[in-house]
Amino acid sequence: MCLGQSEANINFVIKPQYDLASDFHEGFARIGMINPKDTNQMLFGYIDTTGQIVIPCKYLLARDFSEGLAAVFFRDEWGNGRVGYIDKKGELIYQADFKVDKFIFGWADSEQVPALSDFHNGRALIMHEGYGPVFIDTKGKVAINNKKIIKARGFSDGLAVAGIYIVQKLPGYTRSETFYGYIDIRGNFVITPQFLEAHDFSDGVALVKKDVSPKKSRFLLANELPYDIINNKGKVLKTIPRDFDTNYAEQKKFMEGMLRFQANGVYGFFDKAGNIVIKPQFKNVSNFHEGFARVEMYQDNKQVFGYINKKGELAIQGNEYILPIGKPDGDFKNGLAQIRVTKNFAYRYGFIDTTGKIVIEPVHSDIGFFSENLTRVGNVQTNSVFNKYGYIQKP
Repeated sequence: MCLGQSEANINFVIKPQYDLASDFHEGFARIGMINPKDTNQMLFGYIDTTGQIVIPCKYLLARDFSEGLAAVFFRDEWGNGRVGYIDKKGELIYQADFKVDKFIFGWADSEQVPALSDFHNGRALIMHEGYGPVFIDTKGKVAINNKKIIKARGFSDGLAVAGIYIVQKLPGYTRSETFYGYIDIRGNFVITPQFLEAHDFSDGVALVKKDVSPKKSRFLLANELPYDIINNKGKVLKTIPRDFDTNYAEQKKFMEGMLRFQANGVYGFFDKAGNIVIKPQFKNVSNFHEGFARVEMYQDNKQVFGYINKKGELAIQGNEYILPIGKPDGDFKNGLAQIRVTKNFAYRYGFIDTTGKIVIEPVHSDIGFFSENLTRVGNVQTNSVFNKYGYIQKP
């Protein structure tokens, strides 16, 4: 039986018709259609929750909406590559001054728009060769343009990492380094640049490495210095001993108040105060999402994955359809997590709930996350070798 026939009874809220699709954000979903004039090119636009195209497919690259705006890449009337932000009416509210002609892209890069990022805390970071970093606001106006800042990341918890170049005159030599601190949404440093390494705030805390030995090279310091946990005033709450390895942690930030770490080859979790709340005992773990983290285990000499709760208890038994650690789609979102099975030498995806019960059978060749009660699904249609994307409703 071909896949298209087996899915005949699926209740699509929006029928499969798009060549690419994303999940809904703020009432809009980004969709892609192959350009009929150039079948090697994808064009992107946006639909509403009824499936109506509200912004035509005319952008070469596009991102999802965030705080009312979406980043897009297009060509102007002279054929120059341009980037900017559109509002929900499709009107261009900001266009960068620079051109983006050297950028090479394909369909797989559809979520990346060169030099632009999503909005967080009313600010979006713009960085390009020879330009920025600067931050604009949701009206398309430059809100932060501090010429001393040479590196930056987007806002998180109301603060953004920002680096400046500092020349230090030390006994016998001069040392030049980039030091990092944190700015607020007005661009003011609220935590002075003093760190060789600084990471995003989450739940009011962040990981940093402070320069305490200026006579050593940055490379040596990166390996020798422990991480400090600081609060949003820059106060050190606790220093994590070097016996505990947090270097591998995704984005080096706390997730739901928990930070995973490694000690003696096994993994556990710190809380925001730097206390061990789950003893290192697992061969591998993911970050926590909605109260659950995946753990690696072995059953009948097979590698499988299950879920633990924040007490470190096994909440969902390990099985072969839970996605491996490193696959973010396996994290819980809106009470569901993706699962995957192999059918006819191809992956098929579905969902489990927080009890481990399968609530959507793994029959789809591609699937997203539920957002605004809908998720995209991709399925190979009859007489086609490519997915067509539609949307189903949360059960």
